[in-house]
Amino acid sequence: GKSIAAIFAEEGEETFRAWEESAIATLLEQDKLVLATGGGAVLRESTRRRLRQRAFVIWLDADPAILAARVAADPTTAQRRPALTESDPVGEIEAVWKERRPWYARVAHRRLDVSQTPPAELVDALVRERPWQS
Repeated sequence: GKSIAAIFAEEGEETFRAWEESAIATLLEQDKLVLATGGGAVLRESTRRRLRQRAFVIWLDADPAILAARVAADPTTAQRRPALTESDPVGEIEAVWKERRPWYARVAHRRLDVSQTPPAELVDALVRERPWQS
């Protein structure tokens, strides 16, 4: 397989988004599934509609500065993720976050702020609460 960065460079974002849309549609036909999408999955209206109708969507939200620090700490980021703007990494994250945030809010059934809480604690809370069953 190719990295997302390679697909963007060789095929373009539109091709990637079409493949992403198709993959999500196929996966959402299954029962009892945890699907972690990329942040841009909400860019296509048809994908937003499918996610909202066929899944319980949990939006993992964090402050852009924290996201930038996490991205900067990951040495594989440049190889795996394409640049989406001409900005510096922090500026890019802020711009993309502002653009996509309204879409996330419309699609999500539940928003979790993951800025400070360790992943294991978030998972434990979700397993206890099971918001998708209410």
